[in-house]
Amino acid sequence: MAENDIVIKHSRGYIGVFGPRIDDIANGVASAADIPNALSCPYHITLITKDELRQLTADLSNKIDDLYENATTIDTKHIYSLGLGGDPKGVCWIVIIWNAVNIFRRKYGLSFKQFHITLSNNDDHSLDKSLYSL
Repeated sequence: MAENDIVIKHSRGYIGVFGPRIDDIANGVASAADIPNALSCPYHITLITKDELRQLTADLSNKIDDLYENATTIDTKHIYSLGLGGDPKGVCWIVIIWNAVNIFRRKYGLSFKQFHITLSNNDDHSLDKSLYSL
């Protein structure tokens, strides 16, 4: 699938990645694990959370438009899905490895992040969604 099959955008207060490539990853794992497609919003990977974005933009040197513009230049060739984490009957997700985003995050003083695609309609932000959840 072409690299441009994903879109990095500012949505609902966070910066995330969306598009056919993300949907294909999610639908493939959901189908293989017999998880019904119950998500009410598009599948996505969160790059910068709402809280992180507020923290970054509180500093006048970081403007949302600049952050977003720089985020759209992140290398999207090397996004790897490792497998299904969580409980398919409850909260479940796909563990994602994407080092280019962590390099981007470090430029803004943000910590290393474990990326995932939530498959379930419900989410629990307190759960470990790293490769250790597999």
